[in-house]
Amino acid sequence: MVILFGLIAVRTAQPVDRGLDYPVRLGICLGLIALLAGLGIWRITGSKTYFIAPPNDPAGSAGWSVLVLLVVAAVLVVQNVFALRTPERFESQLAGTISLAVMALTPMYLDQYQNDVMTLVGINILLGLGLNIVVGYAGLA
Repeated sequence: MVILFGLIAVRTAQPVDRGLDYPVRLGICLGLIALLAGLGIWRITGSKTYFIAPPNDPAGSAGWSVLVLLVVAAVLVVQNVFALRTPERFESQLAGTISLAVMALTPMYLDQYQNDVMTLVGINILLGLGLNIVVGYAGLA
């Protein structure tokens, strides 16, 4: 559902700026990125749920996981700083940023079965998008 919501939100976002100045638009996006990064760090440190499991520590590494999460958050921040200069991109940028951040955090809050189902759903969504490109945009039938 998260992947589907993200695709629909980005696709249906209208090119309007809502009358917000650049610092306000940037503040909204950066605040939400900080909130989601904080939730991820809280989950890593509190529940010992990790992204990265190096060979010498199969149970996982909190340091590496927090580092990966901070790098992803930094990439999202830099991308938002440059993308939000154009006022018309606010809605689609906000929808894409939040969707990407939630998709990155979702595996930390699901069990193994739910992660497997989400993987299969994601693969099928990608197959559907590929079919849409081939049959729809390219006009092959």
